[in-house]
Amino acid sequence: MSVCQEFSSVRPLLRSSREDAIIAAMSPSSRVHVVFCLRNIDRAIYEALKALALKNPEIRLEPVGCLCNCTRCVEIPFLQINGRIIEGSTHQEILEEVLAALHV
Repeated sequence: MSVCQEFSSVRPLLRSSREDAIIAAMSPSSRVHVVFCLRNIDRAIYEALKALALKNPEIRLEPVGCLCNCTRCVEIPFLQINGRIIEGSTHQEILEEVLAALHV
């Protein structure tokens, strides 16, 4: 069993539609925890996320080397927000949806 398989079995990721995930992840009573694979994000979006987190203390960023979601990582841009995978055609699209949900 690979490290990713072991990790995935210990910490399964919750998946739902993008809209449901954004609504659930952005509940006003909770902090926003954004986890992303450094291999799945480009520099411009990384910088935009850092700037967003500096302006909004409720946002916590956690860049990781691998989310053990390699097949998805190769196929489509995504962010994990409060434990839910949110996919998009681009990271910019995901970021815009997050900003809209936060009313920023």
